[in-house]
Amino acid sequence: TKVIYAERKLSLLQTAQRNYKARHEAALRDLERGDITLGQAAVTKSAWVAGTHQIAGLRQSIDGARHDLNAVLGLSPDEHLKLVAPETLPISNLVSVANLETDIQNRRPDLLALQAGYDRQEQNVRAAVLSQFPAITIGLDEGEDTDGLNTVGLGVSMTLPIFNGSKGKIAKGRATRQRLRAEYQARLDQSISDIARLDGQNKLIRSNYQRIKALIPSLENTVQQARSAYAQGDMTALEIMTIEKSVLEARLHGLESEEALWRIKIAQDTVLAWPLLQGGKP
Repeated sequence: TKVIYAERKLSLLQTAQRNYKARHEAALRDLERGDITLGQAAVTKSAWVAGTHQIAGLRQSIDGARHDLNAVLGLSPDEHLKLVAPETLPISNLVSVANLETDIQNRRPDLLALQAGYDRQEQNVRAAVLSQFPAITIGLDEGEDTDGLNTVGLGVSMTLPIFNGSKGKIAKGRATRQRLRAEYQARLDQSISDIARLDGQNKLIRSNYQRIKALIPSLENTVQQARSAYAQGDMTALEIMTIEKSVLEARLHGLESEEALWRIKIAQDTVLAWPLLQGGKP
């Protein structure tokens, strides 16, 4: 998502930068005619220069992100992948709070591994406890002597615990079991906390995104009207640039919100160990 949305921002900035350059050149002509002040002309130049620096920085960020992506995928640094941008916003993969804990415990590989380790250690502790108690075996031997008398021999054997009755083994096993249980619970609690935090961020960013999307058509309509006025000489280059910049900033904020929603989606799926599916839970 980082590369995709950075390239989308770059496209918007490059278009805006061409307009900034044209507006600055027009502002210089307005300055020569005395229609604007030197300070106003300087503002248009400042916006043009700032846009140039912003584009350069974004290009460096894209180049670095692509190199990192190629390294993760084991590709050559010069390989240029064609990335497919998502067409719609992600759907949040959240289960109900009541089922969240159970769902995580049944799905997360690390929690399943800790649970298996705990169960194995529980068996070891039980075996060590049993070894404290001697195993008693009784055997009967029947026989017949030369006079025809039957004889019965009774044998009793007992396996005694060695040294301290496996107390050290039991203590070690219980300590290991407790550590596994504590680690399991800590990860589970952290996962539930992370999901709650991500859910809150998702709702806030999605709400902001909807407000921005609702505002953009109105801003674009204002730009069209301003451009008509500018073409008729009723607006200065600085005024039209200010209005155009407001639309650019709204679009950039919209892209940033979209990217943030996808990052939250990926984080949710990672915590819940769900595959990244647009339709939600598999």
